[in-house]
Amino acid sequence: MAKRFYRFLNSKQKNEFLNIYIETGTIGRAAKASGITRQTHYNWLKEDAAYKKAFGEAKEMAGDLLEEEAYRRAVDGTEMGVYYKGKKVDAYRKMSDALLILLLKGAKPDVYAERQDTKITGEITLNAAQALKEARERIKNAADRPAGND
Repeated sequence: MAKRFYRFLNSKQKNEFLNIYIETGTIGRAAKASGITRQTHYNWLKEDAAYKKAFGEAKEMAGDLLEEEAYRRAVDGTEMGVYYKGKKVDAYRKMSDALLILLLKGAKPDVYAERQDTKITGEITLNAAQALKEARERIKNAADRPAGND
């Protein structure tokens, strides 16, 4: 099956970068593969509003692909070989509980998100003027007291 090439803009170079970004999910890899520098991408973001919008769409698409891969690894798993004396003798599927937990937290944060509830009760009355007056009194008394009489 042929890869799909998305046309976001009228620039071949920008479209190439965006399509590679969707595939790789990283700016550095996409820049290197499309023959531009990372700075070129950041310049385009600053100077070209249409590119900035297109990059936002490409970023969503890249995120969707990453999410699909996380789901595949969490639910379908990855085949792992069992080797004996250098020869493959068996295989098993290894699922990722950690990825499954992350997917659940993202899909149903109201149920699976980590929460901490902190409840503080009581009263605090602070009279700053009185506290300052008492502090000054303690300093004055300390200054009036001869050293070494603690």
